[in-house]
Amino acid sequence: MTAGQDTEGRYVFLDYLRAAAAWLVVWDHLANNFPSGAGLVFRPAELVRNNIATPLGIIQDFGWFGVTVFFLISGFIISDRARVESFSKFVVKRVLRIYPMLAIAVALSCAFMIPKEQFTAPNVLLNLTLANYLMVPQVIFVGVAWTLVIEMVFYILTAATQFARESPHRIAVNLAFVALVLWKARAFGPHFFLFAAST
Repeated sequence: MTAGQDTEGRYVFLDYLRAAAAWLVVWDHLANNFPSGAGLVFRPAELVRNNIATPLGIIQDFGWFGVTVFFLISGFIISDRARVESFSKFVVKRVLRIYPMLAIAVALSCAFMIPKEQFTAPNVLLNLTLANYLMVPQVIFVGVAWTLVIEMVFYILTAATQFARESPHRIAVNLAFVALVLWKARAFGPHFFLFAAST
């Protein structure tokens, strides 16, 4: 156990910061996106935008800021957990963290939201595996699942370098891979470009 960790090895202050980041995303949707979609203006959101977000150069009414902070914290926590977990434990925990709820979200979208002509077995399978975010044209049942694609790319990269989990060079290897993918983002067609965007 190190400073800032509880007895289970959790960084408690990061849980609070992650909760705050998640609430920033909720704020963006509830106070800004939904009212503006209905042609309304929520005055408290307008005050926050004019007096805090705009002067600080924060876009999307703190929504994107919240997503970024959440990803940064999650990356730190996952990297820390990957150091102490075996390859199989790391992979199983990540898969169980993402896919059961994704399956429920896809099922609900199929039942209530998507245009019925898009409801085909290949489209359902692509959405269940998140491969739909890496395909052109994209058929998206769960609009916010783009965040899960970014997480899965990170998990796969972390799992692929699990053999070097004690090495101080692991982060350099991961960053070199990301830099190479971004450098070649437009070299291998639109599918690879979508992968590069998630990377």
